[in-house]
Amino acid sequence: MANLMTLTVHPGEVAEPDLGPDLAMLVENTAANRSATLSVLSRISYAVVHVQGAAVVHAAEVAHHAQRSVVSRWTLCSVTKSRRVHRRLRGADLESVTCSQCRRRLEKAGVLHSRV
Repeated sequence: MANLMTLTVHPGEVAEPDLGPDLAMLVENTAANRSATLSVLSRISYAVVHVQGAAVVHAAEVAHHAQRSVVSRWTLCSVTKSRRVHRRLRGADLESVTCSQCRRRLEKAGVLHSRV
């Protein structure tokens, strides 16, 4: 689920790749005569999770570390930290998320396309 972004920056060019709502990055190619390629591996992805006693399916952030991945204790829609993740539903597609707030945050992050 981790995303790999690759971009080519030409000599003297400045690129501003979109990393998410809270991250900004500027990349400048300082070489005089050759293009440079940059690869960035996203360290955060999202997973479908089960919340105890909930009728809808939620989503949570997954942080990727060198040895393992760690699911957030709280759902994406839980601003006040009231919806605690009970267990991760491995193998489930993000399209199966039925919580409208979680879906909206996934759409904003660009990992889920809006239903029309």
